[in-house]
Amino acid sequence: MIMLSRLIAICTLLLCSITLSSCKPSVPEEATQLIAVSKSIDVQDEEIVALGAWKLAPDINPDIYEVKLDNGEVRNVCFSSGDNSYCRDVGMGDQYDFDILYEGTAYPTRFVGVYQPIAAVFSDAYIKAHQGKTTILVPEVYELVNIAIALTAEADKSEYMVYKYSPYYTEVQAYFADMKEHPFVKWLDEGMRNGKYFHHKMNGYAFVYDDKSMIVQSPIYARTSFSMTPNTLLPKLADMRSFSEQSNFREFYKTHIDVYEKKIGFMRNGIDTQKMFIWLQREFPNVNAYDHIKVIFSPLVSGNQSVTWIKSNGFTELQPHINFPYPSTKEKPISDISKNMERGELLFTEINHGFINPTADNYAKEINEAVSNRALWVRKGAPADSYGNAYQVFNEYLNWVLVEFYYIDYAPKKDLEYLLEANRIYMKDQRGFIMFPEFSVFVDDLYKNRMPEQTIADLYPQIIKWFHTQNAKNVTTTP
Repeated sequence: MIMLSRLIAICTLLLCSITLSSCKPSVPEEATQLIAVSKSIDVQDEEIVALGAWKLAPDINPDIYEVKLDNGEVRNVCFSSGDNSYCRDVGMGDQYDFDILYEGTAYPTRFVGVYQPIAAVFSDAYIKAHQGKTTILVPEVYELVNIAIALTAEADKSEYMVYKYSPYYTEVQAYFADMKEHPFVKWLDEGMRNGKYFHHKMNGYAFVYDDKSMIVQSPIYARTSFSMTPNTLLPKLADMRSFSEQSNFREFYKTHIDVYEKKIGFMRNGIDTQKMFIWLQREFPNVNAYDHIKVIFSPLVSGNQSVTWIKSNGFTELQPHINFPYPSTKEKPISDISKNMERGELLFTEINHGFINPTADNYAKEINEAVSNRALWVRKGAPADSYGNAYQVFNEYLNWVLVEFYYIDYAPKKDLEYLLEANRIYMKDQRGFIMFPEFSVFVDDLYKNRMPEQTIADLYPQIIKWFHTQNAKNVTTTP
């Protein structure tokens, strides 16, 4: 059985986006087929859209999509390909069998409604306290999970999982040296080898300490990993408690509060996350992306970003789970202000998707046509090649050109050309977005010369037209 986790690829790719429309059944209730035009099927689960995220699996019969439901909940779910859709309202225990037909082959598929409690309950008091704000945290149990991850053999082997070049990492390794064989660490090590890193790390925020220093489930969050995925740490609650008690973790955390507060202060003031949020709201005025941003990080995380949206009681919270942006060791001929802005790029590009994806949803057909010549836009085998369809490629081009727009508005003028050129080199040479420098030059000029009342959202038709023009005149064959 292939669970919903098979289609979750949010991490830094952010395949999923919040959309303002919901799918309605477009086929008769008795219909049992979806005719597909691709092996990648678009999924809409109520308000969550994942384009091209369901992959046809010929060896699984049937391939099961679990619709995670709270008590009494009914959700509208659609699988779509081209202009064809198969949609059902799914409640607890419901089962719908259908075939996805692709190139003469039938792929048996099933929708099943299963129980999973809602991710969070935001009270009226919580909403009042957090509406329109940005919160930045190094949560206590979350840090315990990150420390346990840092002790695993898998983290020791990896260059990118844990940041190993800080005094804090050295202190962690010394203080917890006797805990590397603890069952919780060994279990996490197995999870790291089996693709569970993001699930385990993110769910660390779904736990707190009670007034008896016992780890318990959060009174707010049932889970804090990707949308509609379970709390993977809950079955290991006893092991987490044991790790905490045997290592005297709370004493370590308490003596490092100043480390956490200093890094939180930089995230708040050096990067100015609230300023990013305000700017995006200004440039995408028709997108009600989220009501609160809660930035969660650990000083131990290295180059791993993921994000989840949680909606409860009409209130939507964005939770970017990011690494702390340690300063570059490379000497750069720019001001400290610009260096800090560079350090904020990864957080900015996580927040961006809550605005650019819903806007792109309004032009999905045009984007698919305009970016259809894949070999022109992404270099095969490069990081860019992991963006599986035209919509995702377009959004990542937009994502990083928004970084440049932000520089144009706020970076010191003497640093601007350096910042723009550095971003173009990074996107083309390191990430493999082949046409990014040409796109950047065009769209930066478009942004600088727009009419006073125009927003970035207003520029989408002109931007898509540029993609379409390049796409048409640079005909290549995808290898």
